[in-house]
Amino acid sequence: MPEHRIVITGAGVASAIGLGHQDFFAALLRGDSGVRSLADRDDDGPTPPSGRENDGLWIGAPIVGFDGKQFVKPRKALKVMSREIQLAYVASMMAIEDAGLDSVFPAAESDTDSAASDDNAVKFAPKDIGTVFGSEMLYGPPTELAEAFQKCLDDDGAMDESRFGEAAMRSVMPLWMLKYLPNMPACHVGIAINAHGPNNTLVLGDTSGPAALDEAISCLTRGIATCMISGAAGTRINATRLNYRNDLP
Repeated sequence: MPEHRIVITGAGVASAIGLGHQDFFAALLRGDSGVRSLADRDDDGPTPPSGRENDGLWIGAPIVGFDGKQFVKPRKALKVMSREIQLAYVASMMAIEDAGLDSVFPAAESDTDSAASDDNAVKFAPKDIGTVFGSEMLYGPPTELAEAFQKCLDDDGAMDESRFGEAAMRSVMPLWMLKYLPNMPACHVGIAINAHGPNNTLVLGDTSGPAALDEAISCLTRGIATCMISGAAGTRINATRLNYRNDLP
C-alpha cells in the first residue's frame, strides 16, 4: 500500500483558557491557568454554597463566557445538544475555518453545486469526508429527570420502578437522550458539513481524544476518506459527575 502524507490543516479549541487556538496558545505562552473557583462558572452547573467559594474544594476549570447561540447553526439544534456537544461542534467549526474550508463545506453532491466557485479551489465529494470524535459518557443534570422519578413514588413514598416508563414519557422531552449520546458530536458535525464518509466515536475515557486522532489517520491511510474532522469533548464538573461517589480502593 502506498504511503500517504497526512497533515493537520486546521485547529479549533474550546477550553478554559481560550476559545480558538490562537487565544489558547497565547494563554499557554503566558502561563495562564484555567483552574478557578466554580463560583465563577456561568453554565448553570453546580456552584459552591455561600461562604465556600474559595475553600479549595469547589475548584475546576470551567469554560466561562461561552454562549452556544453565538456559534451553533441552526439554533434549533441547541435543543438536542448538551454543553459538551456544543463545545465539540464549535471547536470543529473553528478548525474548518482555520483550514480555509468554510467556503467548501457543506460539501456539494457535485462540483457544479459546490459553494467554492474557484476552479482551483479544493473540493471534496461528501463520501470522501469523515468525522471521528473521542467522547466520554455524557450525563445530564439530575433535575431533568426529577419530575419523572417523583411520579414513580407510591403512597408510602417508596420508589416503584414499574411506573418509570409511563412517567418518563409524560415528563421527559422525547429527544432528551439525543442530548447525551456520546456519538452525537461526530453526528452533528457530519450533518453540518454533509460528510457521508466514516463517522465514528471512541468512548475511552481520558484517551478518547488521541485515539480518535489515530483513527482519523487510519481512515486517511486506508484511503476510505480524503478529509477527516477529528476531535474530542468531555467534562468532569457537571452535576451528575460531581454527585457520583465510587467505592474507595
